[in-house]
Amino acid sequence: LFPDISEVSKSSFKFCEDLMEKKRVAIVPGAAFGPHGEGHVRIPLVKPIEVLEEAAKRIEDYVKTLKA
Repeated sequence: LFPDISEVSKSSFKFCEDLMEKKRVAIVPGAAFGPHGEGHVRIPLVKPIEVLEEAAKRIEDYVKTLKA
């Protein structure tokens, strides 16, 4: 997955850093893939579904705090 986060963060690196610090979820900044990747994040789907579901909940909770 390569979702657009530009509505909630200007920096994909900052978004990923804060997500790791606050919600303990590791994803990859889109900017790591070049300048056209900025504003996105890479979410690898390589863990069991239960782990991915929990990560999705944590990401959703984090994004809600940014929109508040």
